[in-house]
Amino acid sequence: MKDKRSESMNLDEAKRRRRLPAEAAWQLPSGEELAEFALRSGFMASGLMVISFAKNYLDSFQFNQIARSQGLGWINAIPVIGFNVFTSKAAELSAALVGWLSLWNAVGRMLIGWLSDRIGRRNAMVLDQGTTFVIMLLTPLFTGSAWMMLLMYLLIGLTYGGNLSVFPATNADWFGTKHVGVNYGIVFIGWGLAGVIGPLVGNFGVQALGGYRTGFVFAAILAVIAAFMSYSIKRPAVREEVEQVPAPA
Repeated sequence: MKDKRSESMNLDEAKRRRRLPAEAAWQLPSGEELAEFALRSGFMASGLMVISFAKNYLDSFQFNQIARSQGLGWINAIPVIGFNVFTSKAAELSAALVGWLSLWNAVGRMLIGWLSDRIGRRNAMVLDQGTTFVIMLLTPLFTGSAWMMLLMYLLIGLTYGGNLSVFPATNADWFGTKHVGVNYGIVFIGWGLAGVIGPLVGNFGVQALGGYRTGFVFAAILAVIAAFMSYSIKRPAVREEVEQVPAPA
């Protein structure tokens, strides 16, 4: 009786191992898979563009004066974020708001990462990029409200940080952890390119058109493309692995 039970357990274990996902093989992904993932990472980095000119954008419509008049002067009262260590003075409100953006960047990494563990990586990415799309369109409309601009910057930081937590988790889920350093390094090439191209596009909008709206519109377009790519991208196929089951003693 004991031998039959042991044999049944071994067979169940063998069946389970045969249907391990692709990452169980701990192999490097194909060039096509990496190219698609890297391309998507570039589109998802649309927030880099806005972050690169975050303070200049606020200064372009006198955010400091608007924020003070609307009771938002407290945002530079928090140590490190709102304090200029070089001059020993409170930072400009526009600089402090960018500091808050960075703070929510960190919060987004934990929050969106936690969410992806519960609703799935793909769903979390689609939600994150869809939210980014809406924020990019709405932010230029709220230049007259310091409180709404505060909210927009917090959400920009939140969604930007969320990408940076879901990306490596998805990379490890799909391709394994043995080569995760190489895999994610290749994937991050797309992010690096976005970090160069994004600010150039934003700067072009300022110089050619005299405003930052072009940068926000371009970032919104990239975000909606990223959401579509995240929705349609396919997980690597499941590989069948056959394992020899030892005969029961």
